[in-house]
Amino acid sequence: MLAPVAGDAARYLSPTPDNVAARQAIREAGVDLLQRLQDSGRYDRIVIAGHSLGSVIGYDVLNVAWGRIDKEVFWRVHPAGSLLMKALGQLEQRSIELIKAKGEAVEPARRAYRDAQRTYFELLSAARDDGKAIWLVSDFVTLGSPLSAADVLVAKDDDDFRLRKAYRELPTSPPWLEKLDPPRFSFDMRRPSRSPHQAAVFAPTVWTNIFFEVKWVLAGDPIGGAVAPLLGWGVRDVSLPSPGLAFRHLDYWTRPDAKPATAAVIALRRALNLRRQTEDQIWGAGVVDAGDHTD
Repeated sequence: MLAPVAGDAARYLSPTPDNVAARQAIREAGVDLLQRLQDSGRYDRIVIAGHSLGSVIGYDVLNVAWGRIDKEVFWRVHPAGSLLMKALGQLEQRSIELIKAKGEAVEPARRAYRDAQRTYFELLSAARDDGKAIWLVSDFVTLGSPLSAADVLVAKDDDDFRLRKAYRELPTSPPWLEKLDPPRFSFDMRRPSRSPHQAAVFAPTVWTNIFFEVKWVLAGDPIGGAVAPLLGWGVRDVSLPSPGLAFRHLDYWTRPDAKPATAAVIALRRALNLRRQTEDQIWGAGVVDAGDHTD
């Protein structure tokens, strides 16, 4: 039952020649779609939601699309003293506060960071270069994501996984810092305007990860799980209760019209944040985060 589902992400990420070619074609199609949506002028915001392997592809596409933005363009839209430059500085400050937070201080720091992301996004999405939008992806929503095992899927061991993040191969939330004091995931430090680095896609893009808790190994969703412990505490992990002993990997969008709404549908609606609300307005005190921030 698990093999076809669990093997999808492993095959997609496998470095064999056929897989590399297929992965590149999929990424290019995703990046091209994003670019066409942005260039159309019809949208002021894009939300990417991915289930299972779709979440891995979404992560891949976001990484490539962000990395292709010309840094000269970033420098032009971040002039010294601008609201966008100030918002970037505030976001970098919130990032170090989240990274350093411990225990009960983590959740307030996460909320402050994610709200700072939204402020930065609103300003960045309004920026234009040669009449075109720079970036319009406000949110990334993952459901039942194999990225909860990213350290196994993309790296040989813990050291290799950390190096891939440090080398900017794997985007994190908050982005990997270039400098701690003052906190910077942007450069050049000597210039009055700065550019977020090539793996800073989760500066403007808010990531929410939803999954069913696992029971008795196979019940719930053994494919999904918490992502924040691996890819950054700016990710909000939302753990859903898993009543009974059923396999829940395909239950994130079932019965959308149920009254009352299911926990999965409620979580998905909140994560999409169509009303552009703050963390407190979206989640209140009803959010369940998975894992403890201990490092």
